[in-house]
Amino acid sequence: MKLTDSFFLKNRLAVMKIARDMVAMPIGSKISTITEYAEKFNISRGTVQNAITYLSEKEAITIQKKGHMGTHLVHKDIDKIWSYTGWGSLTGVMSLPLNLLSSGLATGICECMKQHNINFNCIFIQGSKTRIEALADNKYDFIVASSLTASLLKDRYQTLELVSELDGCGYAGRYVLLFSDHKHSRLEEGMTISVDPSSIDQLYLTDSLCKNLNIKRLETTYINTYKNVALGKADAAVGRLDIINDTYTGMHYIDLDLSDYTQKQIEGFSKAVILAERDNYGLKALLQKVLNPAEIAEIQSKVTSQQMFPSYY
Repeated sequence: MKLTDSFFLKNRLAVMKIARDMVAMPIGSKISTITEYAEKFNISRGTVQNAITYLSEKEAITIQKKGHMGTHLVHKDIDKIWSYTGWGSLTGVMSLPLNLLSSGLATGICECMKQHNINFNCIFIQGSKTRIEALADNKYDFIVASSLTASLLKDRYQTLELVSELDGCGYAGRYVLLFSDHKHSRLEEGMTISVDPSSIDQLYLTDSLCKNLNIKRLETTYINTYKNVALGKADAAVGRLDIINDTYTGMHYIDLDLSDYTQKQIEGFSKAVILAERDNYGLKALLQKVLNPAEIAEIQSKVTSQQMFPSYY
């Protein structure tokens, strides 16, 4: 049966979802049955059959029936099948690549996308709160965040889900407490601490450290929290070792001491994770297939050790 483009307009949701499944599916995989797809998408068996037939006739996929072994995907044209997913160009958002660690992470993600011929744009926006809100408003497909950010926001943004934990990949260096004076070893009454209210991690850690203390707040942009400490405008700020080592070498800092967390848990705050909207069908499976943590970690390591140039455009 020859299916026209007018069919696609009427049945594009079924075509789109099945196309998204096929994009992430390895060649040789057994595909879901007509009945399974119909129940999964709450549509008729005929609609499912027509969608698969449409993608086959457009030469986006080639399937083969193997009797009791089911139907298998034997070929797919990635450009053609992608054109039916409705994703267009995927957009991933992360913080500005201010140093080699974040540049390496961005490079690793972009390289994985290139290897799988995914049409992808990496966008950089400062302020984790701004990035999270943009994702929740469906302005982007996914964001790269810290493990701490993900844990803090899981209840507030219930439409978002943790897609992947990028084990071995650092979103940031270890969090520490910076001081303007080398004589300081803890926060004291009357001190001023610099903080960026749009940085979910820094704000949370600052609040935790200042609990029950009379500490003044100097609110500013993230990078200026470091500058305020370096210039003596603030006594302290929560900082990251990657930024300190790259830009503010020699600044006095101590490890964070939080009563609710062990040192191992604190070290895990800065692991990189991927967050996306739950209702963006098929994206989780695609990103889990494409964004290989071991590959990203290896590229990040090469960039930070300057064995490889950053490349994220």
